[in-house]
Amino acid sequence: MPELIDLILDGRRVKKHFPWPRAVVTPQIWGFAIEKLVVGHWSLLGLWGEPSVVHMALLDDNAGDIGVVSLKCPDGRYPSVGRLHPPALRLERA
Repeated sequence: MPELIDLILDGRRVKKHFPWPRAVVTPQIWGFAIEKLVVGHWSLLGLWGEPSVVHMALLDDNAGDIGVVSLKCPDGRYPSVGRLHPPALRLERA
């Protein structure tokens, strides 16, 4: 089972992002992260956006790693996290 750090390494790592690593990922990797939330392997720590990018902070419960994945959204839309992981609905409505 891939760990969160593997997901970060598969994306385009953002240099000098502290205190946790962050990577810009593809929609497919974003979807994989959502799947990990759904099955309970990872926990959602935060979900926030900017005009053209959305960020998701995650905790890999098995490895104890924290990381941030970011998805570019040039049209202002992104694949919903809350559609499959209901706890995210409140953050998506904020």
